Amino acid sequence: MSLLGRLMGRSGKTSVPGWAALEQPWREAEFCVVDLEATGMDLRHDDIVSYGAVLVRSGRIVARSCLYGLVKPTRPVSEGALTVHALTSAELVDAPPLSQCAEALSEMMRGRALVAHAAWVERAFLNRAFKTRDLRLD
Repeated sequence: MSLLGRLMGRSGKTSVPGWAALEQPWREAEFCVVDLEATGMDLRHDDIVSYGAVLVRSGRIVARSCLYGLVKPTRPVSEGALTVHALTSAELVDAPPLSQCAEALSEMMRGRALVAHAAWVERAFLNRAFKTRDLRLD
């Protein structure tokens, strides 16, 4: 099957990250380490307010690949979330919308294995972010 075929799911949506080499030794693979902050922990309703990502290639962090950005949320930042990430609504008012940020993240993740501390949390928020771009996580 072609790489494009492996990247496409049954739904016809492009998969992200679309890591085709699942049998590949980890030191030969590329990884994308992602961390997100949000307005709260409601995985169905809260919004991403910041994202960070970096590539790992040949078992080493690629420092020049660092990606960080703020996201303008559609709902207020909860008090609990504010104590964790300290990003206020005033700091986020001029940030770009999630649609612009999702593009940058999906491009960085494409073809790489996703690494995250609480992957189920990042996965839930990323799936919602990518849904509007007709993408899905592998």
